Amino acid sequence: ASGRASATTTAGESSWERAWELTGTLPPVVAEAYRARLEELRLEMDIVESLGRPARLRALVARRYAHGGRLVRDLRGERRPLGEVARRWLEELPVPVPEARTLPPEAPPGEPSARAIFATMVRAAGLQASVVVRDELVARAASAERQVLLANRRFGRREALGLAVHEVLGHLVSAANARAQAVGLLRFGTAEAFEDQEGLALWFEERAGLLDTGRRRILAGRVVATDLVLRGADFPEVAVTMFREHGFEPEMAVALAERASRGGGVARDAGYLLGWLRVREAVLRGGERTERTLRAGRVAVDALPLLEALRAGGMLREPPYVPSLARSLRATEAGTSLETSPPRAATSLTSPEAT
Repeated sequence: ASGRASATTTAGESSWERAWELTGTLPPVVAEAYRARLEELRLEMDIVESLGRPARLRALVARRYAHGGRLVRDLRGERRPLGEVARRWLEELPVPVPEARTLPPEAPPGEPSARAIFATMVRAAGLQASVVVRDELVARAASAERQVLLANRRFGRREALGLAVHEVLGHLVSAANARAQAVGLLRFGTAEAFEDQEGLALWFEERAGLLDTGRRRILAGRVVATDLVLRGADFPEVAVTMFREHGFEPEMAVALAERASRGGGVARDAGYLLGWLRVREAVLRGGERTERTLRAGRVAVDALPLLEALRAGGMLREPPYVPSLARSLRATEAGTSLETSPPRAATSLTSPEAT
């Protein structure tokens, strides 16, 4: 296994160096964007190579992904460390009464289910994607290129709607628009696209009125759990801290610890809150044009100048999928007519993005 990993790393390093050389043939603004993503890829290669060595792994994760030390503007526009914002939320936001999870993951045609809500939203968005229930899924929902995965567990109706907005109107729409672009980087993802595409999906949750107190506390909890892991805390310590000190129900405390501890410490979930705050600020400042541009592919807020340059040069295609949030929500509120089997389409499990 060690030999195979070494050979894979060597091949990856060679490919990385060749790609870096090729950026010299690109226009400056495009070359800069490719180089930023290549630097991320080098870190990700190092992270994979460091699995099983916790100290090195966590140091690399802290360089690659968001953590509580990153500066961000909070909802009041004040510049603060992300960890401070998260801890303040956990102190100030009341612990909500959990929503009753009575909605089954799937049901016979014509009967309400989480899968029916997702499938209806997929159709309302004009997409071709399947919705599949999986026993082994740790997250409650995740998405890939043309597929949404749902955990085989019961959902609250409000929870299911929020997850559907996030995965379908956020991730699936951006992925579909990315496939229409001629510039490969927009399909593969610009630097920090992971964080800001999660932030964009959360922005749509907010616009739908579904980013409630409970959801915001989870986003804050992910930042705190990330920082605990990066400081060396193990899984039990993180879970106990989230339960005893921050008021999370046992199931959620375990889920937060599990996500932050996966792979021995690949704690990247602080990026959700960071991305939401960044996207929110950008869209409130730039309006509908900024929101539409961020849906043109897998792109980050810092890539907006690149996208404007591509648009000016005729190299950016306007996103073909810009589904109406209100119309999509109305479609999922059709009672027992919500249903049914997902569209027939080729499916992909590459790069699943867990909500």
